[in-house]
Amino acid sequence: MLTVYSAQGSPGASTTALYLAAHWASTGREVLLIEADPAGGSMSHHLGIQFTPGSASFVASGLPVLSSNLIDHSQDVLFENLHVMPSTSSPTGARGIARWFAERAGELRTISENEMAVIIDGGRITPDAAAADLTVNAAGVVVVARSDSSATTFEHVGEMMTAGAAEGGPERCVVTIGDSPWSDAEWDENCGLTFCGSIKHAEEMTGDLQAFLNRTKRKSKKWRVSLEEVGERLFAYAQPPKDSPRPSAVASPEPEAAAPAVAESPPPPAAEPRPQPEELEPPTPAEPPQPEELAPPPPVEPVSPAASPEPEPEPVYHQPAAPEPEPVYHQAAAPESRPVYAQMQPIYQPPEYQPPPEYQPPPEYQPPPAYQQPEYLQPPEYQDAPPPPTACPRRDGAGRRNRRRS
Repeated sequence: MLTVYSAQGSPGASTTALYLAAHWASTGREVLLIEADPAGGSMSHHLGIQFTPGSASFVASGLPVLSSNLIDHSQDVLFENLHVMPSTSSPTGARGIARWFAERAGELRTISENEMAVIIDGGRITPDAAAADLTVNAAGVVVVARSDSSATTFEHVGEMMTAGAAEGGPERCVVTIGDSPWSDAEWDENCGLTFCGSIKHAEEMTGDLQAFLNRTKRKSKKWRVSLEEVGERLFAYAQPPKDSPRPSAVASPEPEAAAPAVAESPPPPAAEPRPQPEELEPPTPAEPPQPEELAPPPPVEPVSPAASPEPEPEPVYHQPAAPEPEPVYHQAAAPESRPVYAQMQPIYQPPEYQPPPEYQPPPEYQPPPAYQQPEYLQPPEYQDAPPPPTACPRRDGAGRRNRRRS
């Protein structure tokens, strides 16, 4: 099992882990990539897929950590043998997912040794992450750093990775994006980390996985060759051999050492009080005679039957309570309703039958009186129109001439 972290201010561990998994899958190996970044996952955003099925759905299912269950809750990307389990982007949910997988890191290590390569995306390296079970139980831990990072950053990473390191723990490695500022010996001397190579920086290949499908692209040749060299060196940790040393054997002595310390403390105090009860044993036989003297009082037990009258009032209480309401209720309801209803029936008498009156035929048909034409008013007698008026003498032509002469 290989766990991938990124240093402060360095490229994301998710991209590097995805490139390594895609390279291994392109060679026919079965790979499981689990995103367990406590700060929130970003792999679903880079790949353009949903975060479920993934780490969140598997944790919610409560299924045991088996390879078949892990594959059922993963998504195949690019190849059928590349199983990706993205995480949720919410920091609250991502922290719970990372904690859940850390508790089962030993089972993931067993799957990586027997069935398929397992690579864990752990996000940024922190002191808590360096001491987590996903780091301790891994066969190898790799930190991704930029080539232009300061020396203090590298030393700080080395201090976190080597703190509390024990024999049989994971192999602590470092990979740079771009040319490495130090040699292999300087990395081991200054930080205590094993340098596993450098991946060429190519901005045009950021987020582009087509290079693993079409290997004839010239622009991605140098970048792909450098990634393959680093990937082949780190694959030994992603799928280690079965006989590889397990860190669980180193961590087990701690609880074993604590157990005997707890076992040693109780015996001394327990030995001191034991003689005291031995001294108290003689008075204990003197006590039994007292109960023997009290043996006669047991005949007083008949007093308990005297108390038997106490249950007697219970049936007496039930007897009056049951008959009182039932008969009184039925006796009062019956006489009040039934006699009144019986007296009301004879009061109503239907009226005597009256036969209908004898049939009287309708009167004979009388035709209407004959039509009488109304008398119309005769118009007045016609009178001749008055004669037309005579011509006006003034309009006579001769008259006008006579008037002019006068």
